[in-house]
Amino acid sequence: MLFYEFQISCSPAEELPSGYGEERRKREERLSELNELLYAQHTDGKNFFVIDRPLSDGFHMCGAVKQTKPMTAGLLGKLLAPMLSEACGIKKVSVNSLREITREQFAHYIEICDKKSYLNCCNPLYDLQLNYADNRYFRLAEEMGTMRPQLSRAKAYREADGLMADSSFLDELARIYSDKNERKIFYGHPVHYHITAGNSDAAMTMTRLLVRALYANKRLAGQRINRVYNIQEECYDESDLDHLLRHAEGGTVVLEMCSCAEEERYAGSYERVNEYLAAMIRKYQRNTLFILVDFHMQRGGLKNLLTTLREDISFVHIEEGAGSRAQAAAYLQSLDAQSSMPHYTEHELEQALGDRRTFRASDIHQIHEKLYRDALKNKSYRAYQDVDFHPETTVQKPTEDAAAVLRDMVGLKQQKEILEQIVAAFAIRKMRAEMGTETKRPSMHMCFTGNPGTAKTTVARLLADILSKENILPTGRFIECGRSDLVAKYVGWTAVCVKEKFRAARGGILFIDEAYALLDDRSGSYGDEAISTIVQEMENHREDVIVIFAGYPKKMQDFLDANEGLRSRIAFHVSFPDYTADELAEILSLIARQQGYTLTEEIVTHCRTQFSSMCRQEDFGNGRFVRNVFEQALMKQSQRLWMLREQTPLTEDSLRQLTAADFNVAALQPAERRQTSMGFSVSHG
Repeated sequence: MLFYEFQISCSPAEELPSGYGEERRKREERLSELNELLYAQHTDGKNFFVIDRPLSDGFHMCGAVKQTKPMTAGLLGKLLAPMLSEACGIKKVSVNSLREITREQFAHYIEICDKKSYLNCCNPLYDLQLNYADNRYFRLAEEMGTMRPQLSRAKAYREADGLMADSSFLDELARIYSDKNERKIFYGHPVHYHITAGNSDAAMTMTRLLVRALYANKRLAGQRINRVYNIQEECYDESDLDHLLRHAEGGTVVLEMCSCAEEERYAGSYERVNEYLAAMIRKYQRNTLFILVDFHMQRGGLKNLLTTLREDISFVHIEEGAGSRAQAAAYLQSLDAQSSMPHYTEHELEQALGDRRTFRASDIHQIHEKLYRDALKNKSYRAYQDVDFHPETTVQKPTEDAAAVLRDMVGLKQQKEILEQIVAAFAIRKMRAEMGTETKRPSMHMCFTGNPGTAKTTVARLLADILSKENILPTGRFIECGRSDLVAKYVGWTAVCVKEKFRAARGGILFIDEAYALLDDRSGSYGDEAISTIVQEMENHREDVIVIFAGYPKKMQDFLDANEGLRSRIAFHVSFPDYTADELAEILSLIARQQGYTLTEEIVTHCRTQFSSMCRQEDFGNGRFVRNVFEQALMKQSQRLWMLREQTPLTEDSLRQLTAADFNVAALQPAERRQTSMGFSVSHG
């Protein structure tokens, strides 16, 4: 459904009283009567129009139209003429100042009519089911694209270059403007989009340009973009979301799927949201453009949804772009020029970029947002320049130094030294290549082996950031995947999945966890297809992607022994041993300190003793096990305090005080004592 505001000139013109008092009451009654007559003709559920104010020679109106082609003044005049003729005897109608608006703006006009008593019928917002914006299970932001003048091919490419667009974006622009496409009428959406970016600002910037290009090529009927975000796990079977998607027909819906929940939540109740959204997308995908968005640091929410839809709907994957310092400076200048705040000088913008050489588009948006905040105090409202703000309200969360975080991690002394050698080796190779003394870049791929909880994934993610800041990797992207991400349901699709992952990781690290799982299906060719494609892509992308294989030591060794092509391409092997009892105790203290608790020496000694016995058990969990212990201790503390609440007043100190008894938790019990039974006990006497 598309929403419009416009003016109509009538012949003969409807003469309405223009004064106050009794004349105003008569004017309200007449407009209410006209709107009631228009509403009476709203029988097909497709089109609805309302007069919101009179003009000297006609009316100002707004309307909701259900169609899949752009509305013109001529088409709207033909649509309105019979309705106005029957309602008020108007024979000639001409439409002027036609403008598409958002649902929110349409609702605003309806509310004005209601306040002025121009509506005597039931509230159209409820009748048309347009009251879906105020829902606590998701958030909605609407905006209108800037479509005039029409976006030419040359201008689209210039704007894309200004956004540091990735090649995947440029490839899609070429398809949109291709002469192979028909541009007579809109037939439906041949593809939808999956955008991966660093933040929402970068994703929406790509979305706006994409929508403008599609609209210019008659691939969209409307300019409205509906951004749906903060989708909660209770959102399954939500009627408001159904109404939103139904009324988005002719326009665009952006679904931000992964900023609302941690990855592990998607395996549970959030899967019902995926199933519901998949059904809704299938239902409305012909006439509504869907753009699914996820973010580099919050992956997981979109994976299952895309897998579910893959058989029925084609998605074009578009990656966030990255560029040089010069490109980043130009992009930052364009954002500053568009800002409503006092502008920065070219020198100030250069200083804001720091000493980095490569940037993602999302990095520039973050820098611009900080500049905007600073301008509020330092340029627009200078009285606040010297105010000493309370640190809890004004201090921004610092960007963590990945190298410092790695150094501060518990244990891993030998592994840290190896990683420092790897970074140094990469840096020297890069310098040699820049000097022309080394023409072929050696293999940079790695293998991390260790039991669960030994920090393999954490270290790999930090390594991506370190290599990016050292200008060894252009983007520092970190793409994590496993067998389910690489092996498709049908022959021929697996290679496509693998290539997509390598493309997503371009300029960064592709982390393949438990790669030996690809060999589990020996009866089929899917796993073998994935492995052969991985080997091929490792060679094709040796200049811009580092692959890290991770998993159990023995299984990983068997996997590499069985695949000479993989083994020969891995330059570095890093082993992550299990933590000792002392290291586990240190991790426990660190976790507690990060959450505002201080552990007594009695607690640390008690847990260290228990850790000593737990370390002898196979697959005890290492760092994850310690986190479970701490969380269970917090549960016991909560139970203890709740039972004592009437006897002892609860203070902030008591809420943050843990005792040794709180750590007598199930996770620290021997395996045979941790087994519990569930059900009923029947006594035989």
